[in-house]
Amino acid sequence: MKKFSTIAILALMVVGCNNNYDNVEPTVEGTPMTIVATTADDAVEGRTALNTADGKTVVWKDGDKIGVFGQYNNVAISKDGKYQNEFTITSGAGTTSGEFEGVVAGLDEVETNVDGQFLRYNAYYPLNAANATKKQFQLVGTLNALQNYDVTAEYNDMSADDVLVGRYIYGTKEDTTIPFVFQHLFAMMTFEVSNHTAEPIVVDKIEMTTEEGLYLSGSYTLNLTKFPYGTQTAVFNSGSASVGVSVSNGSVAAGQKINARLIFNRWADTNGKALTVKVYTDKGTQTFNKTATDFSGNNSWGLRLALDPSAMEKETVTVDNYVAGMKEIGTGSYPSKINTGGTFCVMQDFTKTSTYQIETAEDVTIVGRYTVDGVPQQTATITITPAVTAAHGGNNIVIKDLIWKGGMSDDNQVFRMSKAVVDINSVTIENCIIDGQGLAKPLFIFCNGSNCVKKIVVRNCKLININNNTIANFAQTGAANIESFTFENNVIETPKSRALENFFKFNDGHTITVSYEGSTVVKVQ
Repeated sequence: MKKFSTIAILALMVVGCNNNYDNVEPTVEGTPMTIVATTADDAVEGRTALNTADGKTVVWKDGDKIGVFGQYNNVAISKDGKYQNEFTITSGAGTTSGEFEGVVAGLDEVETNVDGQFLRYNAYYPLNAANATKKQFQLVGTLNALQNYDVTAEYNDMSADDVLVGRYIYGTKEDTTIPFVFQHLFAMMTFEVSNHTAEPIVVDKIEMTTEEGLYLSGSYTLNLTKFPYGTQTAVFNSGSASVGVSVSNGSVAAGQKINARLIFNRWADTNGKALTVKVYTDKGTQTFNKTATDFSGNNSWGLRLALDPSAMEKETVTVDNYVAGMKEIGTGSYPSKINTGGTFCVMQDFTKTSTYQIETAEDVTIVGRYTVDGVPQQTATITITPAVTAAHGGNNIVIKDLIWKGGMSDDNQVFRMSKAVVDINSVTIENCIIDGQGLAKPLFIFCNGSNCVKKIVVRNCKLININNNTIANFAQTGAANIESFTFENNVIETPKSRALENFFKFNDGHTITVSYEGSTVVKVQ
C-alpha cells in the first residue's frame, strides 16, 4: 500500500459575501460561496463551520475527515472489497487550508506513468461510513429537512448538509501531495429577515416549500465521477418538498434585521414553480408566496423577508394551569375563605359579594385555570382581603391568569388591606385583566393605617374601565411602610387623558415611588 503523506486542500467554493437578493423572487444569480475549510477553535468534533458574521468563511476543525476514492484507467481501486479511503486532518485546523493524511488501499497493484493512463482521485466531505464499500460513483447521503442555525454564534456547523466534492485527475504513483479543489454539491439560502415595526419580533423557524414531487431535502445518491459539477450530481430517491431551519437567538429588534441560513437541493426542477416561505415567530406565522427560479446554476441565494405582524396567522394556544392536588375555586363547594396555604385554581367564573378573606401566614397563589394565547379566561368577581388577625400575615400572595373584578357591594376594590392588622410581605399580580367597572373607586388598597403590603408587583396586566386612581388614599405613614412598587409592562385603558404617574397620586396629595417600566396609558372612548 502506498501512503500519501498529505492531501492538501487548496481551495473550496465561495459562500457569497455579496448575496444577490430579490424582494419578489431570487431571479438574479448569487455570488458563489467559498468554503475555505475551518471550524470553531474550541470544537470537540471535526466539522466545517460557517462564519456567521460574514456569511462566507468556513474553517477546518481538528478531527475532520474526508473520503477519498482512487481510479486508474477508469477502474475503481479497491482492497478487500473496500473502495473508500479515510483521510484525517493533521494540520490547518482553524485555518482556511487543511492537510489530511491517509492511505489509499490497493494502490500498490496499479501501474501508472503510462501514456494515456491517468491515476485519478475523487473526494468528498464529510466522511460517511455507509460508503465504505461503495464504488466512487455510488455514494449515498441525506440532506436534512430540518436544520439549525444560531444567529449569534461565531460559527454554525453546517457540515451535515453542506457536502463538498472534489477531483484530481493527473496523479502518479510517485505523488506524495495531491491538491483538491472542492465544490459545493448543494446551495445555501440566506434569509434576510427585517423588522420595520416598533416592537421586537422573535423568529423561531423558517421553512420553504415548493411543489409536491420536487425534493428540496431527503436521501440521495451521489455520483462523484460526473463532472463538471455544473450539472446535477445528486439524484434524490425520496424526500420532502420542504426544507426548514430552526433559528436560535432569532430576536429581530425594531428597525433591524437578521440573517438565517440553510442548505437545500438546488437540483430540483423549481424554475417557474410556486415557492412558499413561512416564518414562524412569537407574534404568529407569516407566509410569503413567491415563484422559484432555476436554482441549479449557483450555490448561494438570498431572499428578503419583511415581517408584518398584521399579516401573521395566530396559532391558538390553550394552557391549562390546573395540576392535580390544587385546591379548586368556582366549582362545587368552594371555601368561603382561605385559611391554608397553597395554590387555589379558579375552575370557572364565580362571584363573592363579601370579602374573600385570606387568613393564613402561609403563601397563597390564586390562579385562573385557562389562558388562550396568553389571555386569561376565568372571571373572579371577588375582593381579596388578607390578614384579619395578628397571627396572619408576613406571607406572599400571588394572583395570576385571571379576569378580576372587585366583588364587594360597597367599594368594589379588587384588593384591600382594610381588615389587616399586620404587614403582608408581598403581593404579585401577573397576567390579569383587572376591571375597574367604570366606578369612581380605586382598584387597590395596599395599606390599613401603617400595616401595608411591603413589596408590590403588578406585571403584564391590562387594567380596563379605569375612572380613578389605581391606589386608594392612605396616610403618609402607611406609604412610607411600602418598600417597593413595581408596575411593569402593563396597559391602563381609560377614558381620561392622564399621564401614567397620575394614576398613582392620592387624594391628599401624597405620592409613592413606583417604577413604570414598559407600562402605558391608552385613552379609549
